[in-house]
Amino acid sequence: MVITIIGILIALLLPAVQAAREAARQVQCKNHLKQIGLALHNYAMAVGAFPPGIIMDNIYNRDYIAEATNGRHGTSWMLHILPYLEQQALYDRWDFTTNVRGNAAVAQTDIAAFYCPSRRSGVRSEDVPLGSLVFSNWTAGGNDYGGCIGYGNCFADGPRTHAFFSWDWIVHGGGYFTDIGRETVGIFSPFGSVAFRDISDGTSHTIMTGEVQRLYHETLTHRFSHDGWALGGAATLLCNINGVINCEHFEVPGSDHPGGAHFGMADGSVCFISNYIDGSTLWHMSSYGGGEIVDVHEGVTW
Repeated sequence: MVITIIGILIALLLPAVQAAREAARQVQCKNHLKQIGLALHNYAMAVGAFPPGIIMDNIYNRDYIAEATNGRHGTSWMLHILPYLEQQALYDRWDFTTNVRGNAAVAQTDIAAFYCPSRRSGVRSEDVPLGSLVFSNWTAGGNDYGGCIGYGNCFADGPRTHAFFSWDWIVHGGGYFTDIGRETVGIFSPFGSVAFRDISDGTSHTIMTGEVQRLYHETLTHRFSHDGWALGGAATLLCNINGVINCEHFEVPGSDHPGGAHFGMADGSVCFISNYIDGSTLWHMSSYGGGEIVDVHEGVTW
């Protein structure tokens, strides 16, 4: 009888303990996005604008994996904020004359602020296949956060490669390359540098960073993520392609938290956005100059 009662009490207590642990992990996750946001603000004040989402050789190169493998760049925005995350020594080791693969020793460094504690504290065995053919054997240097590139179909769904989907991106999200479709564009572009003065929608209404999904399904290219804070492209960028969160698509933001994901706003605040937020609201929050009127309190917890 005593053992039965103890078993019942444990069964009743366990969900509460798990909920308390998840609440603590969510606080830590929000703090990571807060640190990243502060680093981005400090970078923008020092340089005059936010870092570009990706650095590649030229405007016509859409294949960032090829650039990171055989070109001279292919790096992400996360590399450039390292000095503002107390990682100056790591940043100083980066060789800017070569690509991400050429800096493998540096890129395979775990940075605690780039991991969501509800998901992992480092690259897990199931994460190792994530990446490109070159980076699939990397066992460290992962990330669970990305910069907001806007909304639209930003990447091509190729097998184990996610090059920029050129036509759709230029026409419908082409603020980076042309003056067409700027209302869809987010803060992080492949080549551009957005300044605070450019965020006409208001910094408190504009998503700057957020949690990214980590998906692996070899035969379904839309369920195959890239991983790694140093790698530009789908590994470190998120876009709200269909106005939902956690929808099993590599471009879409998502988390291992129940019910939604955390996002860092351009004013430095961090909020939790529900999976059930209105899709148009999420789209409008993803662009910085669309001129939309957005009720950011619908489906958003501060």
